[in-house]
Amino acid sequence: MKTAIAFLALSTVVFASSGPPTVSLFTIKRTENANELHYEARLNPKGLATKDPIEVYWRMKAEDGHREELNEIEKQMVYGIKVLKTTPAEVTFTLRPVKGRPIVVRRQGAAGAYGAKAFMTINNKEQELDRLFITTESSGIFPKVLKVEIFARPSVNGIADIETFIPPERARANASSPPKKE
Repeated sequence: MKTAIAFLALSTVVFASSGPPTVSLFTIKRTENANELHYEARLNPKGLATKDPIEVYWRMKAEDGHREELNEIEKQMVYGIKVLKTTPAEVTFTLRPVKGRPIVVRRQGAAGAYGAKAFMTINNKEQELDRLFITTESSGIFPKVLKVEIFARPSVNGIADIETFIPPERARANASSPPKKE
């Protein structure tokens, strides 16, 4: 009996120290390599966590698949998020590569069995976000984002809606450059 109580106490400590549970929202893949960014919602007994509600990390698939946290430069300049609003039912944030395009995470399910899904306006209608694919050009310290393909989660008929987003700074650069001669 003492062994069972000790085991129960130990497993409770391990569970408590492992942090809040998370649920996968979407991923980002890039042209640079096979490494992926993962975006997850943090949950608590009331629904979505209101403090640090979104967890972002690398899955290093170009190596052995291990997990790595983003460094501060990646968070601030490239792949970080800016949280705009948080409640236990909904979190709204923006993502650096698609500035000006809010992502809304909504709590799903009933008390004690919460989940979450991310939604974004894709081709002028709100849809569940599945993944993003970023095409970059390597130059300088950080790669330049040329375009972002935004994929909606496939509908019941199995078709996924896709929108191509050109960052405003890239669109301005393309508009101001002279046409190429062939």
